[in-house]
Amino acid sequence: MLRLACPLLALAVVTAPPSIPAARRLTRDGKLKQHLAWSPDGKRLACSYYHAMGKIAVALMDSDGGNLQILKGDPVEFAPGWSPDGQRLVFIHDIFFFY
Repeated sequence: MLRLACPLLALAVVTAPPSIPAARRLTRDGKLKQHLAWSPDGKRLACSYYHAMGKIAVALMDSDGGNLQILKGDPVEFAPGWSPDGQRLVFIHDIFFFY
């Protein structure tokens, strides 16, 4: 299955196999998600998750959109990327973010 995710802005995350024009929606919470990154094994998706005013956290979810977990998010952490082995995430921790 081809894993598609809008790299810049997503209120909903979808996936679609290359041979089928219809996409499958993974999220329905209406929260803004950016910087989407699939794990190397394709089982998890990391993203920047705007969960509250002035709060951006790195969030993880299963490939079906379930089991959403917000990581620390203290106060602004974003732009996750996976290590090649999928065991670690790297992300930006910003202490000078202002709204």
